[in-house]
Amino acid sequence: MKYSYRLPASIIFVVFVLSGCSQSRQTEVQLSSLFEDTVTTTVFFDFDKAELDATARAALGEQAAFILQYPTIWFRVEGHADRVGSVDYNEVLGLRRANAALEYLVSQGVQRSQLEAVVSFGEERPAIEIEARERRNRRVVTEVGGTLDPVCNCRKRPGVE
Repeated sequence: MKYSYRLPASIIFVVFVLSGCSQSRQTEVQLSSLFEDTVTTTVFFDFDKAELDATARAALGEQAAFILQYPTIWFRVEGHADRVGSVDYNEVLGLRRANAALEYLVSQGVQRSQLEAVVSFGEERPAIEIEARERRNRRVVTEVGGTLDPVCNCRKRPGVE
């Protein structure tokens, strides 16, 4: 005797969506670890500058090569500053640094839709707790942000539906 049972389409859809979400999040976490292990994720800047030096361009070139392999993933480019200067000035400087890195990645063939550089932490998240000039605080950090929605080519945030 042969039995067959058909699940309603709404249940199949829910199972598909839920399984896709967890798999997508797991993939993002694995890809984030791979990105951090494979390329230099941080570039540094001279005091009060947002220009990329040769070392920064080389690191961003590595990042671009990696990013180009994953067209369905978007990346966050975070700008930072040291604690010298006003909070407002450092937020703007951090954003200038993030945009400099973003523009370089785009010049290397990365799609603009894969990048977010609206994040500037200014002096809020120092790598080194110090009030003086500190190169390790004057940086841009690139990290995996999430997946791109294939329908709208827009960013999906991890854990947000």
